[in-house]
Order: sequence, then C-alpha cells, then structure tokens
Amino acid sequence: MTTMKRIAIAAVLALAAIGAHAQSELSAANADAVQRRISPNIVWAGDDQGNPAITRVRCAADGTLLNATLVRPSGNPPWDDAALRAVNRSEPYLPGLGDFEIAIRPDRSVVSMALERSHQLHEEKKQAAAAAGPDPQAARARLADAMANLHKAELQACAGSTYPDACAKTVDDNIMGH
Repeated sequence: MTTMKRIAIAAVLALAAIGAHAQSELSAANADAVQRRISPNIVWAGDDQGNPAITRVRCAADGTLLNATLVRPSGNPPWDDAALRAVNRSEPYLPGLGDFEIAIRPDRSVVSMALERSHQLHEEKKQAAAAAGPDPQAARARLADAMANLHKAELQACAGSTYPDACAKTVDDNIMGH
C-alpha cells in the first residue's frame, strides 16, 4: 500500500471517529428522518450555493424541541436565520434523539455532522491533489496541511460542546494520532 493511500485511509478513519465529540451522532436512518422533517420547512429564495449553517438541536425524550442554536454560521446571516427557522418549525422530532448537530445547506440538504465532515475532507483531498499535480511529496504535504486545518476547526467546535476537554482529547487522538 502506498504512503498516499495510507494517509488517505487514516484521514477517512479519523474523520469518521470525530463524530464522537458531538453530544449524539445521528444514525443514517435518524439523519434521513431529520432531513425529511426539516427540508420542507426551509423557506429560502436566495442562492442555493454556499456554506452550511451548523446547528445544534436539543430535544426532550419525547421529541419536543428544547433549543436550537447556531454552532458555526454559514457567513450568510439571512441563510443562518432561515435554517434556524426551519429547525424551529420542524418539531416534533423523533423521540429519543436527544442532542445532535446537523449541517443545513442552502440547497435544502440536511446532513449529519459525520457526513458533513466527510464531505469537507473529500473536498480538501481533491484540492490537495489538484494543487500538487503529479508530485506525490507535494500531495502529502498538502494533505498534512488539510488535516492540520481540520484539526484546528474541530478544536474550535469543541469549545462550544458540553464537555470541551473530552472533545478536544477525542479530536487530538483521532486526527493527530493518525
């Protein structure tokens, strides 16, 4: 196995494990149910391109919405407001979801944070490969930079979590340990 493949596999595994720092990572079935619940409630006439609004949702055991907050703004305040309004309009949620984070994109897709992180890493890898051209040494360096940037972003996200120290340790173990 080439070094590039090992780095790529380690990056994907690290990214998959990062979801542990969120209060509760949605299963694929629950993420699909949440998307089906929120998407019809998104009222947005703006551009469907752009960054997602990362939202933390807190639900009671019966699915009643307790709180929805913006964890990481998209950079487009009107879109952020539309995303939060959609979350608030979408209750009740499935019983037992508890606390979870989702990424709501202007194209009306709603994804779990594990899927969003996977998408981010995929984009970073594509950019690193394109920038490095045929030089594998440059590709490894660009991927290492991408992982360092991901690590920094995940640590910043930990600051808002319920258990920031445990979150940071998980991020360190999963990203920097690989």
